[in-house]
Amino acid sequence: DVATASPTYSRQLGLILVGEDNAGVRDVICHVLRSRGHDVIPVSDGRDVIEAIDRHAGRLALLLLDIDLPSVTGPECLAHARTRSAVIPCLLTSGGAMPTLPADLGLHTRFLAKPFAMDDLLDAVDALLAECPPPKADHAATRD
Repeated sequence: DVATASPTYSRQLGLILVGEDNAGVRDVICHVLRSRGHDVIPVSDGRDVIEAIDRHAGRLALLLLDIDLPSVTGPECLAHARTRSAVIPCLLTSGGAMPTLPADLGLHTRFLAKPFAMDDLLDAVDALLAECPPPKADHAATRD
């Protein structure tokens, strides 16, 4: 179960939860983020995103969520995450238009339209992490 795995936690770059239902897109995103030194938790379903948020609360540096996840949408997952941490940054992605978000969800949230270049993804991730530095690790975890 990917949502309950305990990935290695990087003190400097933080832990990124990637919620994307398209396996090919998810794999490429995770590969690119890992190649930049980020630790990632890849999940394909909104319910798994919620489980991962609950399991890793306080250690997540960033959410990268497809808007149209199965079971629970990306914005719904973000709303849940913000009940756990009001300042967790989020990058929402979609092949459609950016939804209108309530003001409290819009803070530290960016939108990236698909298809996107990996450089644009990395620029958005870097900008969000600069706005909200990753939480400090209080213990080591094991790689999944």
